Amino acid sequence: MINLTAQADTVYTENYDIPMAYTIDELKLIRGGVVSVTEVRTGMSGGGSGSVLAATSYYLDADNAMIKRTDYCYFDIGRQEVQVQYTAGFSTVPEDLQAAANLAVIYFMEGAPKTGLKSEKIGRYSYTRSENADDLVAGLPPHVAAMVNQFVPGGGIVPRTQEQ
Repeated sequence: MINLTAQADTVYTENYDIPMAYTIDELKLIRGGVVSVTEVRTGMSGGGSGSVLAATSYYLDADNAMIKRTDYCYFDIGRQEVQVQYTAGFSTVPEDLQAAANLAVIYFMEGAPKTGLKSEKIGRYSYTRSENADDLVAGLPPHVAAMVNQFVPGGGIVPRTQEQ
């Protein structure tokens, strides 16, 4: 069994681009385990200090690591337009994440490097993939990836489309 160490609650400050083609009233934060939002600033793209949004004009959806506007407004368009300062982290490593790490180690120690490879040839190199290679998610068995996904904002390590 491996021992993971939790990253205690840490304050992060991140800047977000708001693309021109969209009207956006919510932002997906980069990190999971969001505890609280300290400040949301808009108008940052001009290099100034921007203006602080009133805490009543947004709310934190901590389960999905999202900030959503509640004042019927959209974030202004621009590069690095919105700055969010928030606290995220875990005081202890969640049991599911610890279990997923242990399963991943077992998986790799039992021959994962060969997973997905059915045959290989050296002269004029050639290889054949096994049928189960497509069952892997980011190099992990689906049940392990599913355990990890709940701790990754935006749906996890499963490949996402642009719209998510």
